[in-house]
Amino acid sequence: MEQVYSVGMDQYKRSSTLHIRGPQGESVRQLTVRHVEGGSPPRLRETLESLEQPVHVAVEATGFYRWMVQDLRSLGAHVHLARPSALRLIFRAKNKPDDNDAERRSRLVWLGQAPESYIPTEGEAQRRELVGTRQLLVGMRVALANRIDPASARPISPSA
Repeated sequence: MEQVYSVGMDQYKRSSTLHIRGPQGESVRQLTVRHVEGGSPPRLRETLESLEQPVHVAVEATGFYRWMVQDLRSLGAHVHLARPSALRLIFRAKNKPDDNDAERRSRLVWLGQAPESYIPTEGEAQRRELVGTRQLLVGMRVALANRIDPASARPISPSA
């Protein structure tokens, strides 16, 4: 039988909390790592490389998950992008420390029940970012035009 390690992550911009489960579901280790500019924190890299492959990691779909998914994949991890809304429904937790979230995510990965979101390809992610940037620029243009001539009877349409 394949030995699989399950890792739950609760990530923030400056740090991440990890909870690691062994192949039989036992808690192996819990740690917090500080993020570094330009890649994976050395401590995260060392920790994941010390585990036997394969490693399955649950990461919450936050606004900045893409770089974390790329880093984890480069380390050979199988990444599960967990939907935040489903996690809230599953846990309904009032006690929300980071280590509890990481531990719960590792349990869901170990059980094979992590509520997954779609991870877009690099091309899809770039197109989404381009559309979002265009929407932002059109909104800025409309706001500026309306400030320049607020008494204008004809408001500028965002689709122009």
